[in-house]
Amino acid sequence: MQSRIHLPKLLPMIAAWLVAFPTITAWLVLLAPVISDWPLLARTFVLTLLMVPVVSLATPAALQLVRRVFRPSADASISVRGAD
Repeated sequence: MQSRIHLPKLLPMIAAWLVAFPTITAWLVLLAPVISDWPLLARTFVLTLLMVPVVSLATPAALQLVRRVFRPSADASISVRGAD
């Protein structure tokens, strides 16, 4: 069975990743010396506490950029093979 995923539906996910990846990387570089000895849950809590607002605020701008780059046509889609 084959389904179609329309490119415009993927753009928000691409934009969120483009913001999340460098944001997480930057926070890890900056915070690693301070929080490396903390328990995993404490490190995750602090990282997400800092990351989520940045990603939430920056994703709309990234989405506009991604839309300009891709300029998807109305019928743009990607074939995905599903299980029969």
